[in-house]
Amino acid sequence: MINTFFGVDALGSPAALINAIIIGFVFGWCFEQAGLTSSKKMAGVFHFSDMSLLKTSLTALLTASLGLGLLLKSGIIAPDFIDSPLTVVYAQCIGGLLFGIGLVMSGWTASSSVAGLATGRLDALVFMVFVVIGIITFNEAFYYYKLLFELGDAGVSFICEYMKVSWFKSVAVFCILGIALLWIAEFIDEDCDYNEVAKNGKGLWIFTMFVVIISGSLIIPSEEFNNEKNSGIVLKERTDVSAYEGGIITSNNSESSDHLSRTLNISPVTYAREKVEGLKKIILVDLRAREKYDEWHVNGSYNYPIDAIALSLDRFRKFERIILLGSTEETSEAHKLLDNAKFKNVYILDGGIEGFKDEVLNEEKLLSEKISEEEKLERNVWRKMFDGASSASGAADPISLNSLIGAD
Repeated sequence: MINTFFGVDALGSPAALINAIIIGFVFGWCFEQAGLTSSKKMAGVFHFSDMSLLKTSLTALLTASLGLGLLLKSGIIAPDFIDSPLTVVYAQCIGGLLFGIGLVMSGWTASSSVAGLATGRLDALVFMVFVVIGIITFNEAFYYYKLLFELGDAGVSFICEYMKVSWFKSVAVFCILGIALLWIAEFIDEDCDYNEVAKNGKGLWIFTMFVVIISGSLIIPSEEFNNEKNSGIVLKERTDVSAYEGGIITSNNSESSDHLSRTLNISPVTYAREKVEGLKKIILVDLRAREKYDEWHVNGSYNYPIDAIALSLDRFRKFERIILLGSTEETSEAHKLLDNAKFKNVYILDGGIEGFKDEVLNEEKLLSEKISEEEKLERNVWRKMFDGASSASGAADPISLNSLIGAD
């Protein structure tokens, strides 16, 4: 299994930035070599006079979908290592409409305009100037329409959930529709001349067979994805644990009838090891007052008020572990609210903030002669990764939660 920058919480790292720059340059170069850095190509799609850009985009989408499906099916990439942005229906419908209008009028998208500018196209420069003006205007006026970003908020949602089929089957359906659209675009480019399509469409025939074969392999059941419930996207749900195992324990709790009769606790050491390994998608939620959080916090933790905890954490609903850190009263109240909101992956960190310091960051244990060199190395890694700061790094404001789309 391989990690992703998102999966190991490293999207802001220098390595991720370097990779993004390299991919961006390669994308721009390929775009130019294909002759697509022209607004006429974009406009041609809407006039049904040149479908090359549509065919290129569809080919890229189909290849990416099949590639991702194969990686998930084979277990090379874990489902929870893939970022899935929020679905905010009405906001995205309005945004898509505005984007479409701008695309038709200008003939450019943000990425294609950069490639066009690199080739010296003046219209691409004009487009980019007004894109910057639009970004500034959007930010300055955000206060007046920020409620729009909550209209139709459906959390992290997938079409396959509404279709009641597995994720792999939905990919197969998408690929079939994509292939059909590719053939339609080919017919339009050849003026609906069947003979010309048959003569020049050999490459498309090969690609069609490739897509059909791979799509078929995706819907064949495997040991890991052998039923409709596991779509390849939905993460593992919490199961009852009857005894202490792997740093996770269960405890009885009967404070209210609508609260879980059993809660899961996780030790600080188990959290630290799992976070460093990067094999699970985990979020640590600090429930303390913001003043205490700013004084000291575990690096990488998020600070949310309890009264907005369910809304704030909806972005992370499908994480494998949502771990609550705070006093007994704070964690109990937050746990009840999340349970009422149908969260099934909530854990409580044993010992709170002091327990974390003692178990993970304790210098005396690091200097102790009773622990092995391997353990000392492990604890040094923990100190570098988790030793908190008095800054608000890692904090998040629930009001701007939707800005986390595509982020951690």
